[in-house]
Amino acid sequence: MFALLTTAKLKADTQNDAIRIFDAKVVSAAKMQKGFRAIYLLTDSKTGKTVSISIWESRDDAINCERSGYYKAQLDEFQGFCTAPLAPEVYEVSVHG
Repeated sequence: MFALLTTAKLKADTQNDAIRIFDAKVVSAAKMQKGFRAIYLLTDSKTGKTVSISIWESRDDAINCERSGYYKAQLDEFQGFCTAPLAPEVYEVSVHG
C-alpha cells in the first residue's frame, strides 16, 4: 500500500468550507479512481494546517493519481482556500494496524 499525502495551510476563515468541499466532492471522486483504498482529512483549527492522506493499492496507482486530471481537479477546488501551494508526496505504508 502507498499513501499520497497533501499538506496545506488554510486561510483562517475558510477551513469549514474546505472540509465541506472535501467531504462532498473529493471523497466521492477518489472512490472512482483505480487502486483507491481510503482517504482521510486531518485538520488543526488553531493553525489552519491540513493534511489529506489517501491510500492506494500500489505506488503506480498513487503516482498516476497525482499526475492525473482527477488530482489536479481536486487541488483546484482548494486553491482559493490556501495560503501556500499544496505539496503532494507519495510514501510507502510500512505498518498498517
